[in-house]
Amino acid sequence: MSTHTSHTTRKKKITATPAFEPVVRAFPEPFDIIPDKDLYYEFKVSLKYISPHVWRRIRVSGDATMWELSNAILEAMGWAKSHLHGFRFAARRPADAIQIGFPGMDAGWLDPENKTRLLAKEKVAQWFVLERRPRAILDYDYGDGWEHEVVLERVMPKEQGVRYPQCVKGKHACPPDDCGGVGGFEHLVDVVRHGAKDEDDRDMLAWYLEMSGLDETEGGITPTWEEFDVFHPEEVVFSTRAELKEEWEDAVEQMRDC
Repeated sequence: MSTHTSHTTRKKKITATPAFEPVVRAFPEPFDIIPDKDLYYEFKVSLKYISPHVWRRIRVSGDATMWELSNAILEAMGWAKSHLHGFRFAARRPADAIQIGFPGMDAGWLDPENKTRLLAKEKVAQWFVLERRPRAILDYDYGDGWEHEVVLERVMPKEQGVRYPQCVKGKHACPPDDCGGVGGFEHLVDVVRHGAKDEDDRDMLAWYLEMSGLDETEGGITPTWEEFDVFHPEEVVFSTRAELKEEWEDAVEQMRDC
């Protein structure tokens, strides 16, 4: 007696695989939030990649524009505001990061669909939201390449009688403009602390003393680094909204002429 077992062969279903998956754009977008002038937004701003740690804690009105925030940061840090700047908000794909800056600042590494938004048109309250999107990078001077980490720490009712923006804390002096970025600043600190080793060092030291309003030959004593490296929050002077409006219009006009 023989036993015969039959086997049923099932055909596998073959599906076509596309040659490539279409890229899904995921540009950061402003949140649907109505700015509130009765609130203040408190940020900690830290200059990246340098030591000692240069930082500021500032507060801006809840109805401030990104232009007003960027200027408050630069003025609190101590920059001369003589270079272009802009915010970057990260995305899953680097090319989808959002840049908020000046007209004509579309970066080549960004997706062509991803146009730069304008600082004066965007509101702080719609871009910085606690527990959802509290941080961004503020770039300043694209030649020297300074990066500030900007972190929203809290949103609170305004204090009666207080004017905003306001700088409440901070530590260490900001590097001088046009010192050559992180590497140039580190070299400058070394020259001030340990003395000039050659003619280039002496020129750098003379330039820094002039920038700082100090005379290298005064009393025959060169100031120490500790005399430079000071910061007093109460001495920060912020531009008014009217002044910033005029500055924005002037900046846009200059970029049109370029």
